[in-house]
Amino acid sequence: MLLSMVALSVMVPLSSASADSTESKIATQDSKIVSIKEEATKAQVKVDTVSSQVALLKEKQVSMKAEVDKLLSQQKVQSQQVQDLSKHIQERTHTLEEQERSAQTNGSATNYITAVLDSQSLTTEKQQ
Repeated sequence: MLLSMVALSVMVPLSSASADSTESKIATQDSKIVSIKEEATKAQVKVDTVSSQVALLKEKQVSMKAEVDKLLSQQKVQSQQVQDLSKHIQERTHTLEEQERSAQTNGSATNYITAVLDSQSLTTEKQQ
């Protein structure tokens, strides 16, 4: 019996040492889990930040495309206006050249009735 008590007393400290080692391992693993969860949270915050930035950039892209389309439309209108003005300038130049030739050939002032009839409108003639 004495021998069995000695054997048991030797085993008890070994089992408590084993339990301390297991608890230490569990605590280490718990610490690692907490650390990984914190890193995951930080990563999710970064993902959320980047996602919101992407959403803002997409909104800005849509806005800028609308602005570009608007400017292209205005440019087309203005190009047409420039073409129309160029045409009117050429017509007016032609009319003025004819009036100049007429004045040099006849030696008299331009016939205003002819100038009015050659012009496209009274506004054009008034400008001349």
